[in-house]
Amino acid sequence: MEAALETLAFRLAAVNLTLSDVVKLTYFVTDITLRDEANQQLIKHFAHPRPARTFVEVSCLPYGATVEIDAVAHRKARRG
Repeated sequence: MEAALETLAFRLAAVNLTLSDVVKLTYFVTDITLRDEANQQLIKHFAHPRPARTFVEVSCLPYGATVEIDAVAHRKARRG
């Protein structure tokens, strides 16, 4: 699960965004028991207010992955 978040952070950086710009996460997992790990990850990587989140169990993911994260980020207006 950590690798999925690292990939997300890398992709966000490519467009000058960070995890703090994320407003919505959707976790697709092949094992619903990963929810506790996702909760710990949310606490570790996201400050208050944390992004909205949906957690969905699916039968399989591409390339044998156990987790896929879809995110919506919002670029905050820069002042000055």
